[in-house]
Amino acid sequence: MQSRKRCATFFDLDGVIIDSAPLITTLVRQVLSGHGIPVDDRLLDAFVGPPLEESFSVLLRDVGVPDIACDAVGLVAEFRDLYRARCVETEAHPGVASMLRSVARSVPCALATSKPREFALAILNHLELSDVFTVAAAPEPDWESDSKTAVLTAAFARMQVAFATSLEPADCLMVGDRRHDIEAAHTLGMLALGVTWGVGSREELIGASPDFLADDPVDVVRLVLELTGDDR
Repeated sequence: MQSRKRCATFFDLDGVIIDSAPLITTLVRQVLSGHGIPVDDRLLDAFVGPPLEESFSVLLRDVGVPDIACDAVGLVAEFRDLYRARCVETEAHPGVASMLRSVARSVPCALATSKPREFALAILNHLELSDVFTVAAAPEPDWESDSKTAVLTAAFARMQVAFATSLEPADCLMVGDRRHDIEAAHTLGMLALGVTWGVGSREELIGASPDFLADDPVDVVRLVLELTGDDR
């Protein structure tokens, strides 16, 4: 394959960098049970990665509980109150910290996550990974949308400012573990890499038509080096 210079690599947080599923699903189950809402545990992985309001809305619709004391917005608020006290219990996936530092030596890296900024930054600081990223885009209270496309658009815009020069989406790579990451990257015109160690299944990723798949963090490093023509 002919190498093309990649100017920036964008990373999702949940599932790609951190193993956030155990804590998120535990707290979602706690919120739902507090309202007497039945849920199949197999549905809880849908809460890891996508915007929470979207996930709660879909679940409430699917389980047929339209008339409850709290709507999806209220359930998100309850979840975040619980998560705020425990978010730093989350750890990185094995090999990911080394992967990030290796990639960052070759190209600038950006964080693009639907996790609220206060939580994302707290977790990165806890894991001592904040210095890896040139920019970090995550929803803030005044954002109108926390969709992955909106987040990635914000991350790209901030990276353009950081570069202080022309940066084209076609020269960027998005690394994610859910279809939302792949679809957002393609919407912006970026290449998309799906990682299979996250929450999204291989089938989900393939269904979103990623440009590449990686089964191990070292595969991400190899791909970035290949795309940049870095022969170290």
